[in-house]
Parts: sequence; C-alpha cells; structure tokens
Amino acid sequence: MTSSLSSELFNAILSMDAYNRGYDASIDLGVKDKNGNYLSIGNATIDDDKGDAAAQSIGFYALAYSYDGSTIISFRGTDNAPSLFNPLPSV
Repeated sequence: MTSSLSSELFNAILSMDAYNRGYDASIDLGVKDKNGNYLSIGNATIDDDKGDAAAQSIGFYALAYSYDGSTIISFRGTDNAPSLFNPLPSV
C-alpha cells in the first residue's frame, strides 16, 4: 500500500472485493491465476473464502484476507433472501 492510500480506503476496497469474487461476481477485474481465481488486492492475500453450495443457498459470500499482520474479513450483504425473510415484494 502506498502512503497516499489511507488504511480506511484500502479496507473499503477489500470490502467491495467480496462482490468481485465467487458466485454471481459483479465486476470482472481480469487478473486471475491458472484456476480462474483472483490472486490478491495490493499486498492483501486471500486466506480463505466461504461461498460453497450451503453458503450460496442462503445468499452468503465472504473472504478472509491477510494484510499487514492482520486478518480482514469481507462479506456481501444477503443476496436473494428467501421471501420468508423479505416481506417486501420483488420489483
């Protein structure tokens, strides 16, 4: 991370990154390894992700990053919540 990028901004970028990975990714960053997975964001490396079938069935996706000696967790909001949990009609 460069000195011109604050830690708050970098954490916000990692937070948004959960929407760029896993199932139903919103943005394709284009930089992938030989297995089709994104490697890292800046100096933050991905330790683990949770987006298996069980997590996907409830609309959940999360990533754990290692960055500067810390673990940072990034997760999406609930996607496609069952109607039982969403009393408002779909538009």
